[in-house]
Order: sequence, then structure tokens, then C-alpha cells
Amino acid sequence: MDIKLLRIGQVCGSTRTGNWNTSELWPIMFATSAHPEINALPIFPGKMVDWVPVDVAASTITDILLHPTNGYSVHNIVNPYPVKWEELVGMLQSSSLASKEKAKIKMEEVDIKEWVHRLQTLSNSPNANPMTVPGLKLLPFFETMCNEVEEHVFSKVFETEKTRSVAGALRTCPTLKGEWIEMSVQRWREAGFVV
Repeated sequence: MDIKLLRIGQVCGSTRTGNWNTSELWPIMFATSAHPEINALPIFPGKMVDWVPVDVAASTITDILLHPTNGYSVHNIVNPYPVKWEELVGMLQSSSLASKEKAKIKMEEVDIKEWVHRLQTLSNSPNANPMTVPGLKLLPFFETMCNEVEEHVFSKVFETEKTRSVAGALRTCPTLKGEWIEMSVQRWREAGFVV
């Protein structure tokens, strides 16, 4: 009997279109970061970003399922070339997320506790609208995230060698690129998710 267990990590926007679901944690965090009353990106010391684009994940799944094997196998579907969180923050700072009315701005870079504090403060103001501040919907989760950072939950790295050996899509997956982030930001703007 052929049994394949697929462990899929964080899926991000498509390398072709930039489409990335706006109901997910990271897009919600980034859109909230761009809100004028937050204007800050959280930093996570030691966090590695192993997000895999949705089109690469789909092709990897197809490669695995069509690969002839016998027995039980486990496959991690994450980007085999992770980047540091600080590199992602640099991509976000260089993207149009950090722009207001065609002017480039630099968002502050603050620890998650400060970022959550700003969101908590905003939640008590008359401007607290989940339509313009999507992070309000996840405020309890973000509050919990502060504790996880202290416990270093974000530093896990998953092995992908076995998966890359059977899935050309993952084997050739490049590291996260600023162009992909920019495409996602553009889609979010077009949808009114980022103002």
C-alpha cells in the first residue's frame, strides 16, 4: 500500500499572479502594519521564513502524488531556501506597502509586544474598524504570539531533502523574492485590503 503524508507549511502568494488569501495571518499582519496609526512592522529575532508560493506547492503536491513509491512516506512542503525574517522586513520596506500617496515611507520596526500594544490601543479608538484594520479580528491571536516569541517557537526548520528528490517543483523553488511580495501587495491594494 502506498501512503503519502504531506506536511504543508505556510503557503504564500503565487509567483505568477501574487494572489495571496487576505484571510490569512501574515497578509492580515502586513495590511495592519501599513495602517497609519500602526505604521510599524513587527520583528521576530531568529525567525526563518520558509513560505512556499501556492503554485509551487500545488506542483510539488502533484509531483509527489504521481511519483511511484511503495510504503509510507512523509513529505515537508516548505521553501527549502528560507530567509531570515529581517530579510522579509527589508522586502516589505522596499515594497509599495511602505508607500502613502505615491510617497515612500519607512515603517518603524518594533518588537511584537510593541506592535500588539499599538493594535490594542487602536482597538479602543473610534477608528477601530476591522474593515480598515484587519488585525483587529486576530488581536487575541497576536497577543498569544507575544508569548510564543519568548518561547522561540518560530525557529523550527523542516527537512526537505526527501521531498526535493521526488518533486522537481520544490527542488527548483527559489528563495522568497521581493517581486513576489510586491505582486501580493499590489493584489491587496486592488482588492482594497491595503489602503
